[in-house]
Amino acid sequence: MVTCITIPPMGHSKEFYQYNQYKNQIILEYPYNQETLQAEDSLEYLANYFAKQIKTQIKDQDFCLIGVSLGATLSLRINELLENKAQKLILMASGGLKVARARKEMIAHAITHMPAKDFIDKALALDSSESFLSHFDTSQPQVLKRASDYYPINKSFWSSNSDLQKEAFVKMAIDALNVDYQKQLELYQDKIILLWSENDKIFSMRHFRKFQKIMPQAQCLLFEGLGHYLPLEAPQHLDKIVEDYVFNI
Repeated sequence: MVTCITIPPMGHSKEFYQYNQYKNQIILEYPYNQETLQAEDSLEYLANYFAKQIKTQIKDQDFCLIGVSLGATLSLRINELLENKAQKLILMASGGLKVARARKEMIAHAITHMPAKDFIDKALALDSSESFLSHFDTSQPQVLKRASDYYPINKSFWSSNSDLQKEAFVKMAIDALNVDYQKQLELYQDKIILLWSENDKIFSMRHFRKFQKIMPQAQCLLFEGLGHYLPLEAPQHLDKIVEDYVFNI
């Protein structure tokens, strides 16, 4: 049996995956701590941190990596650190491609000139439930309920966190601007299943097309009418993909 190692998007707790029903799931959580804050490259620190956890927890078992947003991006480097032993890499709304220098400098400048709490609220759409729900197709009652139930969970998670944890989040966001995992995308493409949503407000369809061009051998699936947070918006889609592409390999 394959163990599914799941990594939430940055800034989200393990409850992010509460609606997924597949078997043998281990959910990793981000360390918003002093070591993360002091690391020269917090994303490299995170990749090593997660790789060590996986080695400890699964030993010689078969596993796949499932991640959303930064969690998907980190999966590429984690797999590399684990000597490409993942059976599959299911990447949803992934980053990982080089950001243009001018855009990177503009975003970094905006982040560093904003209080950490304000940036977190803006980045995670926690400033209001309306802002958070705008990432979902709320015309569907089930989607509206899942998103509405999850919003206060994540809002409370960040309200109770310390200033140090908030600063660690900001550092991760800035360091993410410098990530370029194109080599890993090309190298592991035969194992990659890339999931993208048509109405993603974080990463555009242009980003998706870049991934398709870089990874012609990868399985690329596009969902119409959905947004950035597929495991919350349509958990049944992720469950089916895991069943079809992971448990039946």
